[in-house]
Amino acid sequence: QYDLVEARLLSRAGDQDGAQRLLQGVAAHEMAANRVLQRDLCEARAWVALERGRFGEARALAAETVAIDLENGERVPQLRPRLVELVATVAAGHNVALSTIADLRAMSRDTGLGTIAQLATRWLYVDELTRGWSIDLHMVQPCEVVECRALDLEIEAFRSRSWDVFLEAAPVWAELGTTIWQARALLWHSELTGSPTTEADEVLQALQSPDDVAELLRSQVRGLRS
Repeated sequence: QYDLVEARLLSRAGDQDGAQRLLQGVAAHEMAANRVLQRDLCEARAWVALERGRFGEARALAAETVAIDLENGERVPQLRPRLVELVATVAAGHNVALSTIADLRAMSRDTGLGTIAQLATRWLYVDELTRGWSIDLHMVQPCEVVECRALDLEIEAFRSRSWDVFLEAAPVWAELGTTIWQARALLWHSELTGSPTTEADEVLQALQSPDDVAELLRSQVRGLRS
């Protein structure tokens, strides 16, 4: 369990090789046949894949984690992988089923974990704004976790068309460490303003992100260029 936590921390510190060694070590451990450990390993891998921009991999691992939770009758733990699955879906530019959103919000409400619902709402709003849609912020409630603060800035940037606000969001994302979200904010700013960015490239290199992820992220806002 410590190795799984450390793997996520190493990934956010930019040590992808170290993170993968720890994950592989857990997978090779004699206890790896234990279903509970398999579940926790799956979730850790899903988070790491998500924050490296490996959205398809993250989505598949998150779905596998949820399946194990359902098999074991777990209700609260599955909220985390369900959130990963949702974020990986919208980050890759795919649509999320309304039933998926409704289930996540209902489970968040029923378990008292309102932050999950607030995060999901913000991720969905950012996705809608990249498509040029208008949004109603009535479902947004105050939330001070890092991700909420960063997403709030991105929502502000889209709604006001003040693209420099993405440069404010990037260092907030950086409070998490090295993740794809910091690079995304920088790439969106670059795409919408025509300004070059080398910092985003450095983040993507540290993450060992897929070669096509920068173009994927840029393309999400290309239609909003003046």
